[in-house]
Amino acid sequence: MSDKKQLSFFEAFGEEEEKTFKPGNTAMGRSRPSPIARKLFESGKLKTHGVKSILDFGCGRGADVQFYQSKGFLAKGYDPHTPFGCATEPNGCFDMVSCLFVLNVIPNDSDRMKALESAVSYVTTGGLLVISARTKRSIEQHARSRSWERYGDGYISSESRRTFQVGLDYPDLEVMVRKIAPVDCREVKISADASCLFGLIP
Repeated sequence: MSDKKQLSFFEAFGEEEEKTFKPGNTAMGRSRPSPIARKLFESGKLKTHGVKSILDFGCGRGADVQFYQSKGFLAKGYDPHTPFGCATEPNGCFDMVSCLFVLNVIPNDSDRMKALESAVSYVTTGGLLVISARTKRSIEQHARSRSWERYGDGYISSESRRTFQVGLDYPDLEVMVRKIAPVDCREVKISADASCLFGLIP
C-alpha cells in the first residue's frame, strides 16, 4: 500500500471532538502482551505469512511491541498520545499492521474510517492487517451496568476521563476494511468480548 497517502493518525479526530474526548485514556495498563498478539504468534500465522516487520498502530504503552521484539520481529509502535512515548509517525511499510481496540474509542464513523485508512496505508503489498474491537454485546453490557451516557452511536464511558466506546462486531470491521481495499478477510475468535479481523492486503 506504499502508493497510498499516509494520513496522520491525528487526522482521525474531528477538531471539536479531539478537544472533547481523550482516546488515549482508554489504554489498558498491561504488562503482558494481548491475547491477540499471543494467539497470532502461537498459531504460526505470522511464520506462515512470512511476517518479519510489524507495526502496532495505536500501541498504547507498547506491551505487544515488546512481545513481538522478544520473539525476533522488527516491531515498532505508534500512538499519538504523547505520554506513551510512541508519537513519532513511522516511515515505510510493514509486513503486518495491528490496530487493536483503536476504532472503538473514536467517537464517529467518518473519523474511524480515516484512522483505518491510515493504518492500512502502512501495510506492504501482500501484507497482513489485524484489527480488533470490543463487541456490541460487551459494550452494551457495560453501558447498562455502569449507566454510561449515550453519545452518537456509542457511549461516554467516563465523564471525568473523557472516554468513548462503541461496539463493533466482525461484520462491521469487514465492511469498513472493504471500503478501503478488496481485503481477503477472516475472523479470528479470541473471546466473546472482542471481535478480530485478520486480512490479507492485495
